[in-house]
Amino acid sequence: MLEGQLIELRSVIEQDLEDVFKWNNDEELVTLASGSDKPFQINNSMVGLKHYLEKNTLENDLVEDGQFFSIYTKDTGCHIGKCDYRDINWIVRSATIGIMIGERDHWGTGHGKDAIKVLLNYLFNTLNLNRVQIDTWSGNQRAIRFFENAGFVKEGEFREGEYIDGRFYNTIIMSILKNDYIVDQKKN
Repeated sequence: MLEGQLIELRSVIEQDLEDVFKWNNDEELVTLASGSDKPFQINNSMVGLKHYLEKNTLENDLVEDGQFFSIYTKDTGCHIGKCDYRDINWIVRSATIGIMIGERDHWGTGHGKDAIKVLLNYLFNTLNLNRVQIDTWSGNQRAIRFFENAGFVKEGEFREGEYIDGRFYNTIIMSILKNDYIVDQKKN
């Protein structure tokens, strides 16, 4: 378990899948979190989610494939979201991350900010990565602001790299380097 001030990142367990199932059937939430991957993320069956958990628990190589976490509040112990790291490149020491606060009453409360801080601390200081990136779509201004506030820098865009609800959007690539993260932590 990885612990912050407001949250804990825990390994995913079967009971977490009920919440993931609920979040995966919330069209607005899936659109924000998944962009053009929405058709593959929405309306997954509980059986499919259980199979995915079993497959990733038994076959997942943490060194090669990364890891998923469930986000829990420390004060109430509620499961409020999920995050992950993946696409690890050990030569350049980089990875891609994702985060979703599925419980809307926890949006804007600092839980997401704390979760990203805990995840970045783990990736930079425990795994000794140097670069962490995210990608989102240009219509998801909430995510772009969130990552900018967390210290991520916009690196570029893939023009019309996303197709969401009948419309093209640019794919936004953002990253944070270990040195930028350390400097930012010293300021706070």
